[in-house]
Amino acid sequence: MNIYVKYLKPLLFTFISLLILTFVFTFFNYINFINGTLFNIIKILIPFISLFIGSFLIGKHEKELERISNTAKTLPKARKQVQA
Repeated sequence: MNIYVKYLKPLLFTFISLLILTFVFTFFNYINFINGTLFNIIKILIPFISLFIGSFLIGKHEKELERISNTAKTLPKARKQVQA
């Protein structure tokens, strides 16, 4: 269960951001707000932005897990020092 939350949630955010950004910029192209070269550049940048969002969320979660595991490792040492 934990692995699903760990990897599927950021993957879900990646796909959702990909879809939302695609629909928004396609709509802007449809109404001729953005067209031509700028639209082609944005089409290339959308997957990179989506991957950045997903990677950031995975990294943030891993950093929290690392902090928790480091605390759990040092806790027995701290208890021994207090008892001595």
